[in-house]
Amino acid sequence: MQTINIAEKSVEDLLMTLAKVGQVGETGVSRLAYTPEWVKAMEICREFGTAAGLEMRIDAVGNLWARLEGTSPGPVIATGSHIDSQDPGGRYDGALGAVAGLISLAALKAQVGQPEQTLEAVVLCEEEGSRFPTTGFWGSRGIVGKITPEDMTTNLSFAGEPIGEVMAGVGFDPAKVGEAARDDIAAFIELHIEQGPILEAADLPVGLVSAITGMGQFTVTIEGQDNHAGAFPMDLRLDPMAGFAEIASSLIDHAHRLGRPAVTTIGQCTVEPGGTAVVPSRVTFSLDARHPDPAERRKLYAT
Repeated sequence: MQTINIAEKSVEDLLMTLAKVGQVGETGVSRLAYTPEWVKAMEICREFGTAAGLEMRIDAVGNLWARLEGTSPGPVIATGSHIDSQDPGGRYDGALGAVAGLISLAALKAQVGQPEQTLEAVVLCEEEGSRFPTTGFWGSRGIVGKITPEDMTTNLSFAGEPIGEVMAGVGFDPAKVGEAARDDIAAFIELHIEQGPILEAADLPVGLVSAITGMGQFTVTIEGQDNHAGAFPMDLRLDPMAGFAEIASSLIDHAHRLGRPAVTTIGQCTVEPGGTAVVPSRVTFSLDARHPDPAERRKLYAT
């Protein structure tokens, strides 16, 4: 079997070039879907693929495809990842898989030539939901034909912008998103950074995904009664923050007792009215609970 050599410097160079687009701090990026930073990052990827002699095209929803035509007819084997980020996110999240796909196809073309089966690398336009929270993997949805005309107006950004208008603003026709659908992809594989410490702790360079983590996200509101922090006795208070403290501790402890890989996170908490010397009237918090096993996940939810 022929070994394909990948120039590590080329991987680093392309990753670092992308990392400068929307750079935040030393290692972060803010590159939200359909923003000028996103447009620039897509163009960098397109230029790389074109220079490598790959057939490049961008589909109707904004996914960028690099194609290496095979000698035999048949379905496509594809790889890739997303180019958008959290706000902000890490410079390798998504970008590593996108860059890996492009560079792998470029190396195959240069060192082997035409493959037997057609190969494609994709730079997905949107996966994070960091600008449009209800899109649900917009780039992938386009590929599987799950975007409807209604989605163009009902999917709003955090700023209230309909996604169809935003797409039109960077050159896409919302009426043509159905043209992004594919039915010729036989297999897809994604390289992604591990967003945890397990591989590093085990001194392993790579791992294979064995399960997809199921998750539940909830918003919880605890009602109480606001009062003066100095004059109102403790035994007469209806303090929702006291309730939140007990509930939060119980939820986190429940995940600890179930053990790995159960995880529970409370990432947001809003206290009203929010005064230093005021007993709160309301506490609202987010809850994110995850487990890859359905039965164990039900135990996690049953707190």
